[in-house]
Amino acid sequence: MSVNQRALFPIDLSLNFGMLSATTRKMFDRPDVEIVMLYTLEGPPSHSMRGMEVARAMAQMEFLAQQQFDHAKVIRRTERGRAADCILEYAQRNAVDVIVMPAGGPESLGRNSLGHVTEAVLRGAPCDVWMEWMTGSVECASHICCTVELDGDDEPVLSRAAEIAGDLGAPLTIIHAVKIDPPMAMWWDTDAVDQDLRLARLRVDELRQRLAPTARTHVEAGRPDTVVSRVLHRHNAGLLVSASQGPTLVAAAMACPVLRMSTAFALPAKVLTRTA
Repeated sequence: MSVNQRALFPIDLSLNFGMLSATTRKMFDRPDVEIVMLYTLEGPPSHSMRGMEVARAMAQMEFLAQQQFDHAKVIRRTERGRAADCILEYAQRNAVDVIVMPAGGPESLGRNSLGHVTEAVLRGAPCDVWMEWMTGSVECASHICCTVELDGDDEPVLSRAAEIAGDLGAPLTIIHAVKIDPPMAMWWDTDAVDQDLRLARLRVDELRQRLAPTARTHVEAGRPDTVVSRVLHRHNAGLLVSASQGPTLVAAAMACPVLRMSTAFALPAKVLTRTA
């Protein structure tokens, strides 16, 4: 089967690289996927090592490839320079469909944020970005969620989420947070909040009927990051598909793998679904 999707896997060999989650393995470890493992050598070459840096990195990546992937075609590459710059430049030069990034290391988790390289890649990526903590969960995703903002980005996000849910045989929940400004208004202007919720539910349901008729919906007033995080934990979600940025993305990545869609380049992007 010919390769029809290229996934870039930047590798940080200084981290204790754990097993990929079952969801990530099912989505990318397929004969129709070409995986490019990319290790970045920062700083000038070490004369004392005499080329051993590259050989060691290639050997470690070969070990990881054998450990993680059974079916995908895996290519190993090294680049020298700043990690985020190398990742973005490779993705732009080589028509990468998706970049698979660790959501962050232990320090990032402790301060409730993404790693600085991941944040830079999210800002500049010309394609979708898939993030996870690489904790090696045993089971594949039993529930998929996606966020909609009721703007022009919703159709590609919901379409992609529905395709992935169908591929995994998992239920899909559409999440929308009605942002209240100022936040205290939801306590003293309940009529206005109720009206906003009714309108939002109607619009979300219209999207659902057109693009994902079997999906469930969850519309709630509140901070988007809080609403999304609550729903993900409630359903023990295995994946969130979203075009969101900022705190919502961080909160989601703490709960499950996240596919952040680059909607500026979407429609049609190559879908993360199994081909017959």
